[in-house]
Amino acid sequence: MKFAVKSIFFLIVLIILPACQNHISNTEVKSESTLSKIDKTETKEKNKVEEKEIATEEVISIDSLANYEMKKLEYEDELYEIEIEYPKFSYAPIDKLLQAVKNKLFEEQKVFETYEEEEEEEDYFLGDYKHRFNSIIREPIVITKDFISIYFEEYMVMGYTGFELGSTFNFNLHNNHMITIDEVLQQHSTTEDTMRELISLELIYGENFEELRYGDASENYIAKVREEMEPGNFDFSFFTLTEESIIFYKQFYSLFSNSDGIVGVELKWSDVEAYMEENALDNQDLESDYDDLYFLSPFEGKIQQELFYTDPDYGFTIEFPESWKGKYSIEVEEGSDMSSIKEVSKTITFSMVEGSKLVGTIFSIRVMEDIPEEEAWSQFEYGPFETLFATHNNNAFTVIPAGGMSAELYEEPYLDLGYALSGMVSDVQEFIVDTVTFE
Repeated sequence: MKFAVKSIFFLIVLIILPACQNHISNTEVKSESTLSKIDKTETKEKNKVEEKEIATEEVISIDSLANYEMKKLEYEDELYEIEIEYPKFSYAPIDKLLQAVKNKLFEEQKVFETYEEEEEEEDYFLGDYKHRFNSIIREPIVITKDFISIYFEEYMVMGYTGFELGSTFNFNLHNNHMITIDEVLQQHSTTEDTMRELISLELIYGENFEELRYGDASENYIAKVREEMEPGNFDFSFFTLTEESIIFYKQFYSLFSNSDGIVGVELKWSDVEAYMEENALDNQDLESDYDDLYFLSPFEGKIQQELFYTDPDYGFTIEFPESWKGKYSIEVEEGSDMSSIKEVSKTITFSMVEGSKLVGTIFSIRVMEDIPEEEAWSQFEYGPFETLFATHNNNAFTVIPAGGMSAELYEEPYLDLGYALSGMVSDVQEFIVDTVTFE
């Protein structure tokens, strides 16, 4: 803008000069003096801007942020002790927010401690036991050009009982705001369902948890992992970030001992992308290799990725071939809509799924209770449509293979799909039924 002003001024001077011949010498001197002053002023202003930009870059550089100062909020009396530490980065946007968060936590703990002191009627805190709350930084703090991610280890001791807590702080350095899990998932084009499945697989098969689960995962352990990861049981907002991964935190009470405390499950973004490409999870529109499956029913359930099924009611497990992964679904119902010699208490139906279509039933397992083993074998061993494959605790377990498939699957262009369904039906007797075990 100042350059434009200077240019306009110079043009005006050129226009006026011919009409002012009597004062040309004075005008030229004054003009040169004025232009010189303008140039000097512009140079100074430009230098100031450049110096300010350099200074700003230094303030928010990684090296500058890494040179943080530790701050601490403390309170202590005979019965209570509060200690909360947090970093000061000398970068106003993050410092202001961090200070507000930690001051709020500090005041909440002071109110909590005062309330406990007023309400406590027994001499529960006598002796060397204090009511303590400590919040310390787990170093190193992750500092990148894009974000800062911090994990705070928090402990609360109430008399004789201690609790491990924890909190995280993730800050976007570009927009100067707290990073939410929704923002992270959107950036990586994934969903909570994908994260839930990958966390489960890491807990079940990951080497990092081999010692905690005491070797290979048992059927009972796997069932508990699935329960821990059910919607509503897992807080996805409890996370930290690195440049290559996201780490979710939880104390898995049903999986590990209390002494193991809060554990972190790390998922590499490269593994997340590879998994989504390979398995076509629920967060994507599942596309079929076939252009038109108009004759098949739509499928809106969950496609199974695991190569086994464990029944929580009757404690049996069956296994599936590798080719079944991501190709089948499970439906469980009480009783049965088919007639039987004995009353059926439970039916588990396994079906083939292609994209968003239900291709057909592969087989069903039916459970009948209170039937002696000899009676069960005599009635179902040679049944043409229902075959007994196991008995356990006076319960009979029968298998019913698929009775047929859509006529279109016997012809092109869907013949390969028909072969695939027929192959899965053949697997039932050859591989699956023989793998049954009981807890």
